[in-house]
Amino acid sequence: MSFALLSIIVAPLSLSLIFSARQSEGAANRLTALELAQGKLEEMTSYRYEDIGPMDRESFPVPFGSFNFAVQVEEDQAMSGLKNILVIVYYPDPSSGSEKTVSVTGARARR
Repeated sequence: MSFALLSIIVAPLSLSLIFSARQSEGAANRLTALELAQGKLEEMTSYRYEDIGPMDRESFPVPFGSFNFAVQVEEDQAMSGLKNILVIVYYPDPSSGSEKTVSVTGARARR
């Protein structure tokens, strides 16, 4: 009787712990993705104005190989000599089993 009662209590508790672990891993992946996106944006803005251009989707180096990024660059139509930069980072979300994205934007002016 006590074994049956214990199994009734432990089963939902263990599922709750698994769900919490996946949520925590997802939050950690999102934070990592944001940090990688910010770093890539800073890298792009450090380039010479003429060298800043779009980049197709590619992977970050190890240990961030499961994270990918792409860069979109547009000349600002309203302000000459300004490039708007959008960095998109794709990351795995263990809680949903899907891929999610974060993005950061910035601008680089011709000097």
